[in-house]
Amino acid sequence: MQVPVYLTTLANLEQNEYFFGPQGFRTVTNAEDLEHAQVSYSYDENGTDLTGTNEGDWQKSWVVIAVDLEMGDPYFIDTRQDNLPVYTAVPYDGPWLPELVATSLEGFLSSLVELTRGRQQRAPQFVPDDSSITDEETLEQLAEKLTKLSGDDQFWQTFFVNYVDWLEDDDEF
Repeated sequence: MQVPVYLTTLANLEQNEYFFGPQGFRTVTNAEDLEHAQVSYSYDENGTDLTGTNEGDWQKSWVVIAVDLEMGDPYFIDTRQDNLPVYTAVPYDGPWLPELVATSLEGFLSSLVELTRGRQQRAPQFVPDDSSITDEETLEQLAEKLTKLSGDDQFWQTFFVNYVDWLEDDDEF
């Protein structure tokens, strides 16, 4: 079996977990992780195909490559497109409504690396501490970098709005 190029890219990452405040991402690292990540999306625990051809169905071309560690939402690529755009969607009873995260797998992974560059966070934070970025200008600059790297701004705008809400929920900040 030929290893997909995207799996080689994921396997070559220096790390597979990325944390920023309360939010975290875990990427797949090998073929076993990749197969396991498809359960509940492409197929169920018994191997039954869950994909469809109708709008709103999980599509055969969608491959889960990461998961949100806070909410469990999938991050997936669309293998029909050469640049492998990355999407996320909230799993619930209803149609899948993909939201663009990055216009390419490379842009998504570069965004994760930039998001955590120079930070030593190894797990989600429950409350802000001295290591939390609270400076508005610094957060805006980081959001701009992630927008450029990912090729999309909507996802990162929401990401940082949620981060600021988390900061403001804590009485000390």
